[in-house]
Amino acid sequence: MTPDTVWAIRPLTKLAAEVLPACVDFSALLGSLETLSGTPTVTVSPAGLSSSSEAVLAANFTPLAGGDTVATGKGVSLTLSGGSSGQRYTLTVTCGTTQAGRTVGGQVVVLIDA
Repeated sequence: MTPDTVWAIRPLTKLAAEVLPACVDFSALLGSLETLSGTPTVTVSPAGLSSSSEAVLAANFTPLAGGDTVATGKGVSLTLSGGSSGQRYTLTVTCGTTQAGRTVGGQVVVLIDA
């Protein structure tokens, strides 16, 4: 089954040496009582940027740059590190939901500043 998909409105920017906590918000794809479940899958293209500690949100997440808070169970948290200055990476994140047999997916562009 092809997942319902969401794309980030704007790229995420980080420094090459920075370790950055981030969140992919799936709120727009989930019903009011539906949450993410299971273990998220994250792929990065091209190689060079690392993603770790991927998990369904266990607490509300508010982006460091401000913006809307992502509610518990409605997003995937992860930690980004590395990357080459001037490079553009695409994160693809998928995760199951509490609705039987349903998977959602999302993509985020990550730009690395000097």
